[in-house]
Amino acid sequence: YRPLVEQGKKWTYHHDTYKYVYDYHYTLEGDTVVAGKDCLKMYSENRYGDGERQYEGALFEENKKVYCFFPYKEESSIEEPALLYDFGCEVGNVLHMNGVELVTQAISAVEVNGKSVNRYDFQAQQPDEDDEPFVIGNLSWIEGVGATMDFFGMLPLPGNYNSLVACEVNGEVIYQSATSIQGIKSNTPNSDGAIFDLQGRRLSATPAKGIYIQNGKKRIVR
Repeated sequence: YRPLVEQGKKWTYHHDTYKYVYDYHYTLEGDTVVAGKDCLKMYSENRYGDGERQYEGALFEENKKVYCFFPYKEESSIEEPALLYDFGCEVGNVLHMNGVELVTQAISAVEVNGKSVNRYDFQAQQPDEDDEPFVIGNLSWIEGVGATMDFFGMLPLPGNYNSLVACEVNGEVIYQSATSIQGIKSNTPNSDGAIFDLQGRRLSATPAKGIYIQNGKKRIVR
């Protein structure tokens, strides 16, 4: 098993819509302790096409589970970590994460940097008005690498046009997408007034309370 949380790990993702095309990055660098847990700090660069670097949260890993302390929660829950990944799941398991149910469809071996690791394929679903499961779509994780759509905004929701290009540790590439588009970069900010949550999902309206992203900037409604 290769851990996901490693010092010096960097991810490159590609965002591509009819209007905005750019690459963005996540990096794990710097130690911190939150609620007694030894963590690594996660930073993003150009996540919203604005060229900015920002702190995303503190990650730690236990028993093949990856957790994150997000910095933008209410004070009463800021020391409650969110479960991001569970690489100990088995086929048929249902994971309750990110407000949806992830049904583990398949676990298969893939080669990453000459080593065999697991790829996890899920079906994401939510209950409809009749409390019946409504399928949102499919997503995948790779052991030691993470989600293939976005590290945090991994759900296949409308407006999520992100894809994993590569993952490296201290300059050593450990994963590279065979179909990735590289070298396409733009610092054109998302200035059409669109509103996104912190997972990169597009919102239909300004939230009544909380934090959202507009024109590449964080905004807070109290």
